[in-house]
Amino acid sequence: MKTRSCQGHVLVVSLVLLLAITTIGIASIGDVTINERVATNYRDSNLSFQAAEAALREGEIRAETLAVTHLWTNFINTCTGNDCFTADCNNGLCFSGNYTSANSCTTVPPATPIWEIPSTWSSNGVAATVATNFPNLVESPKYIIEFMCFVPVDPDTNPSPTSNYPGVDWSYMYRVTGYSLGEGGSSTIAVQSTYKVDPI
Repeated sequence: MKTRSCQGHVLVVSLVLLLAITTIGIASIGDVTINERVATNYRDSNLSFQAAEAALREGEIRAETLAVTHLWTNFINTCTGNDCFTADCNNGLCFSGNYTSANSCTTVPPATPIWEIPSTWSSNGVAATVATNFPNLVESPKYIIEFMCFVPVDPDTNPSPTSNYPGVDWSYMYRVTGYSLGEGGSSTIAVQSTYKVDPI
């Protein structure tokens, strides 16, 4: 009798230990799953950030090129072609304001910044798509270039603002925004720079 009673206690203790080990094992699996998700999200965010940085740099290089071939006719309503700046952006080129043949340039910021409007990044022909291939992303990174008129090359010289646009005393001012969706499409990154291009 005593032997059977001891065997019964051993069975109960064994079952309790088995239940405890099973609970610990399930908790460990859940912890591993959470860690895996955290690592995936970090990788996705990091990849998206790098792609947005690449888009920003491509936009800055394009801004330098645009400054070399700068024409006020690229900012009027009747402009046609790839180098036209419009209020709703033309393949990445944006300008909200007035820039006339009399060399008068003023910006009129929109109520909602263009980079905060979702359709800027989702509609075709608004933002420019980068040339570099990112095969792991949901879509290619994009950028926009906003022309912000001119700033003095040297603020101490105080040049006349209405008669010398563009000229040796004035630098072109752009705001460039790079945008990217991550590999899973859940990580959205936007980076921005204010980019001054000095006259050549």
